[in-house]
Formats: sequence, C-alpha cells, structure tokens
Amino acid sequence: MELLKEFYLCNKSRIQRFIHQYINDQEMVRFILNEVFVNTWLYADEYEEERNSIENWLFSVTSFTIIDILKKTEQTALLNKVLKKLPKPFLEGFPLR
Repeated sequence: MELLKEFYLCNKSRIQRFIHQYINDQEMVRFILNEVFVNTWLYADEYEEERNSIENWLFSVTSFTIIDILKKTEQTALLNKVLKKLPKPFLEGFPLR
C-alpha cells in the first residue's frame, strides 16, 4: 500500500494538470483524478514495460478515463472537443470498460 501511496503522490500533480487541460470543472477534475488512480490499480497487470514507459501508460489510462467518464455522463459536446485535443499516442490500444 505504501508503494501505491508513493506512486499517487509522485504523479498526482502532473495528472491533475493534464486533466485540467481538457476539463475546466474542478469537481470533475478531482473525480477523474481519483478514477485514474483506481483504474491504474485495476489495470496494473496490463502495463507492459517493454512496450511503453510508465509515464506514457499513466497518461493513456488518464485519457481513457476522461473519455469513459464523459461518455457515462453523456457530455457529448465536451467529449468531442476532448477527443480532438487528446494526443493520439495516448489513445492507442488501451480500452477501458
């Protein structure tokens, strides 16, 4: 559990800034941030060190978490805007739910 806490503390600020580039609502940013780290834990076995850096993988998880939440909350206009802005490498090969 200490390792997870350390991972969270080391990456929280960068991930929060990344989310904030696409989402302006602070409450939604905090919600997505929490979901990112839940998904990181849930999908940790999907990480392939030889294929990707942990940082790129984490940003991919973040990208798909943003998309997933916007779909679930039916925020279509914002989803379309985010999809146009997200870096394409982060959108490759990591389907969530």
